[in-house]
Amino acid sequence: EGIAQKVETFVVGGVVRDLILNRKINDYDFLIEGSAIDFVQNAGFKIKSIHKPFNTAKVEIDGVEVDIASTRSEVYKKAGSLPEVDKVGIKIEDDLKRRDFTINSIAFNLRTNEYIDPFFGIEDIKNKKLKILHSKSFIDDPTRILRGLDFKYRFNFEFDEKTKELSKEAVKNYDREGLSIDRIYLT
Repeated sequence: EGIAQKVETFVVGGVVRDLILNRKINDYDFLIEGSAIDFVQNAGFKIKSIHKPFNTAKVEIDGVEVDIASTRSEVYKKAGSLPEVDKVGIKIEDDLKRRDFTINSIAFNLRTNEYIDPFFGIEDIKNKKLKILHSKSFIDDPTRILRGLDFKYRFNFEFDEKTKELSKEAVKNYDREGLSIDRIYLT
């Protein structure tokens, strides 16, 4: 029995969203319920890079670059800063809480072939709705507003009323003090 059978592995976020929308997959993101770094080091993958602060790795599988991340929780020390990893190896449902929109908070378990969709992202995809997960989402990461606009125009989705209200409030009361330059470049 190989290491892959001992670790819960998921595709997550944009991959799942694009599969549901029947769109071309551009990025392959896998999530490990545990340490992604330990996983890739023990699985014999060709490792391209390791990012210890977030416990993520980029590997090459059959000539394709694949991102493998650890389930984790994060904290934002300042509004707009990059998050700091709080815990690694948490349950998938808890990892999905840290994401931006419901449509990106869906995972697919590769062992059981089941969706994990605690925030009803599949329903929002079907209804073409963009909803953030919590009221501090745009304060934690203001670039989520830009990502939301990208999704709105790329997929022809609409913000739900609460998300629209919170984005306007975040822009109006924006605190530039804590904005990380890395946050700007990562957008």
